[in-house]
Amino acid sequence: MVEELKITRERDLSAEQAEEIRQLQHEAFPNEPNFVHHRWYGTPLSDDDVWFGLYRDGKLVGSIRLVHRNILAGEKQFRIAGLANVCSSPLARGTGAGKRCMLAFQDYITKEEDFDFGMLFCGSHVHEFYKKLGWHDIDNEVLYETSDGNIAVSKDRTNNFIMIYPAKMSVEQFPSGQINLNGRTW
Repeated sequence: MVEELKITRERDLSAEQAEEIRQLQHEAFPNEPNFVHHRWYGTPLSDDDVWFGLYRDGKLVGSIRLVHRNILAGEKQFRIAGLANVCSSPLARGTGAGKRCMLAFQDYITKEEDFDFGMLFCGSHVHEFYKKLGWHDIDNEVLYETSDGNIAVSKDRTNNFIMIYPAKMSVEQFPSGQINLNGRTW
């Protein structure tokens, strides 16, 4: 098996690559209506987004999207690498495809750009996967923009986790207090 990991900015994706990502997301999440026609959930695409794609024998089997965001946390601004659109082909699950993409994402945010932290939002079904890869829970209240332009607050951590990953700064440097995402969730 030939395995290749490609890291590509949104603005540099070919139409074929973009469609491969959309098809993979739809295959991975068949009940998510957004992935029928789009490659994003929450935050619309930006030219600066970065895609991490794992190909096996020429077929895309895993994908992650990096969303750039400046947030406010505890009255201080941070540059965040938002982990979004994590998916793997149902046929590749359990084969390390997701882990391989995650490790590339983590390596990228610590070496390639000037990020303070990585940040993700996840449910309990994948929470342990991220913990094993070095992500840390935070329980800050989060302000975010809804799709209709209103501001909402997220407080419930029963099945809605927020996690950070150290990039330029250590986990201990992330402040307590309210987080303002300065936009929609990703």
